[in-house]
Amino acid sequence: MDFNKDLIESFCLEIISNTTQIRNDKNKLLVHKYATKASLILLESLCLAAEVCEESAKYLYKDINWSTDKIVANNFKILRQIKGFVEQLAFYLDYLEHSRVDNVPNGLATPFARIAKHIILDVEIILYQQWDYNYSIRITDIQHGLAKVIVEPFKTYVQESLYEKAIKNMSQPIYPVAFPYLEKNNIFQYSLLGHEIGHLYADRLLKDVDIHTSLNLLLKKHLNDEKIKDNIPEFIDYCAYIWKRLFEELMSDAVGTVLFGPAMVFSISEFALHYDLDLLPSRENNFYPPWRSRLRLSIEVLKRNISDLESMSNGSSLFGNAQIQDRIESIIDIIKKQSDLKAMKSDEILSALFKNVYDHVVSKQEEIYKHFSKNNFNKDDFFKKIELLSDRLTRGIPPNTTNDLDSTKNATLCEILNAAWKERISWESGIFDGDGSFKNESLKKRTKLNDLTNKAIEFSELQASYLEFK
Repeated sequence: MDFNKDLIESFCLEIISNTTQIRNDKNKLLVHKYATKASLILLESLCLAAEVCEESAKYLYKDINWSTDKIVANNFKILRQIKGFVEQLAFYLDYLEHSRVDNVPNGLATPFARIAKHIILDVEIILYQQWDYNYSIRITDIQHGLAKVIVEPFKTYVQESLYEKAIKNMSQPIYPVAFPYLEKNNIFQYSLLGHEIGHLYADRLLKDVDIHTSLNLLLKKHLNDEKIKDNIPEFIDYCAYIWKRLFEELMSDAVGTVLFGPAMVFSISEFALHYDLDLLPSRENNFYPPWRSRLRLSIEVLKRNISDLESMSNGSSLFGNAQIQDRIESIIDIIKKQSDLKAMKSDEILSALFKNVYDHVVSKQEEIYKHFSKNNFNKDDFFKKIELLSDRLTRGIPPNTTNDLDSTKNATLCEILNAAWKERISWESGIFDGDGSFKNESLKKRTKLNDLTNKAIEFSELQASYLEFK
C-alpha cells in the first residue's frame, strides 16, 4: 500500500478544511449585492456541494477496511476525486466575486437573462467580469454539472435530506457570461454579449443537425483522395468539428444582429480592429471564422430588416449624419472586399465547409427573427425612436425613454445601445485636432456618454420590472 493511515487521515483533514472554508465564506459573500439572483442561487449550490463532498469524505474514511489494501486504494482514489471537485468549487466562487454589482454594469444582466429564457426555459445568467480580454459564455449548465458530477455519484455517502436539498437547489439552470474587465463601462461593446447568448441558441440547433451525414454528401468527391480514403471516419470527424465551430460563431453573430440591429454591426466592426480581418480558421485559433466574414454575415442578416444599409445614414431614416454615413460606407467597403473568401479557396475543403455553414446560417434568419420576435428591433419606428433617444444624450439626459410621463415609451436595451452608437459616431471625427494632437475633451465626452447610457439601461430595467410587478 502506497499510503498509510496517517497520510490518508491528513488528506481527509485537508478536504474538510477546504469545504469548511467554502461554507464559512458564504456569510462574507452574502454581504455583497449581486447583479442577479443567479449568483445567490449558485452560492447556495456551491455550499451544498461542499457539504456533500465533506460528508462523503467522512463516510469513505470510516468505510475503509485497513486490513484490505484493495479497499484502501479504492476509497483513497475516490477521496482524491473529491479533493479535485472541492478545488473546482473554489474556482466557481470566482464567478460570484466578479458578478457583484460593483463589478458589473447595473441593470445589464437582467435583460440578457430575459433574452436567454427564450432559448432555455427558466434559465438564469451570471454576468461577470474577467481579466482576460475576451467575451465568453460557458455552454454548459453549471448547476447541472454540480448535480451530475458531485451530488449524484456521492448520493449513497450522504443523508437523503442533504441529497434532496442539493438536487432541488441545482434544478435552476445557470450559465456564466463573461466580459473583459477593461470594457466594464464600455457600452459600445455590450452588443457583443448578444453573440454570447447566441451560443445557447446555436448549441440548441446543433442537437438537431446530422453533421456527419451532411458532410459525407458535401465532401463526397474528396473521399477517394489517397490521403483520405483509408481514414474516412477520422476525416469526417475532423471536418465535423470544423463545421460545428464555424456554425457556433456565425449563428451566434446572426442572433446578436437580430437582437441589437445596427449596434451589433458597429460593435463587430470595432472589435474586429484587434485582429487580421482575413485570418483563416485553423487549429491555432480553434477554427474561428474570419472577421471580415463575420461582419459580412451580420450585415446580411441586418438587411432582412433594413433592405438598404445605406439608408441608415440618410435623412429619411433619421439615423444619420455625415460621420455616420462615412462609418457605414467604410463597413460596406470592408465586406465588399473578398480577400477572406479568396484566401479560403486555397483550401478547397475548408472553403466548402465555410460556404455550407454560411449559407445554412443565412437560411435560418427568418427562423431566428421569429424566435426572438419579442426582442428584435422594430424597423417601422426604430429610427424615429433612436433619433429621439439620441437627442436626449445630446442634451445630457439618460436615453431610457422618449417620454418620461408615459410608461409605454420605455426604451429597450437594443434601442438604448443604438442611440448611444448614433451619438458617439456623430462626434468621433473630432477626437484629434488639425495637427494630430489628441483632444482630452473627446475622452470626457466618451465617459459622459457611457455614464448616461449605463444609467439609462438601469432606469429602463427598473421601469420594466415595475410594470411586471404591477
